[in-house]
Amino acid sequence: MLDQRIITYLEVVENGSFTQTAKKQFRSTVAVMKQISTLENDLGVKLLIRNHRGVSPTVAGKYFYTQAQQMALKAQQVLQQVKQLDRQESQIIRIGTSLLRPSEDLVKRWLKLSGQSKQFTLQLVPFVDQFDINQDKILT
Repeated sequence: MLDQRIITYLEVVENGSFTQTAKKQFRSTVAVMKQISTLENDLGVKLLIRNHRGVSPTVAGKYFYTQAQQMALKAQQVLQQVKQLDRQESQIIRIGTSLLRPSEDLVKRWLKLSGQSKQFTLQLVPFVDQFDINQDKILT
């Protein structure tokens, strides 16, 4: 995840105004200005030119803006990939269950053990038993 100050900086440059950014973020203008000031202080670089018409990026600020946009895009891609990998990591165990082959005991045991590992997911798959009347037995 990106530093919130960088996200705010991107929005300030796009809006050209601390006030507009503050309104969009539902924050005070002072809070937005403080974020940008601390970002500039931490970097040791002036990123914005402030005047009565709003703000505009310095030469260094323009470069930082383009790089920060790329970082934001990359951060979003990484988060999507991490979420996808997390979904793939969980393995599904499918258990067939029917009226003649109930799985209550297995489910009870699974519930006791399932808190220990999130690696496996239990999925019950219902099926209909077939009974051969001529042979008096269940077909599998």
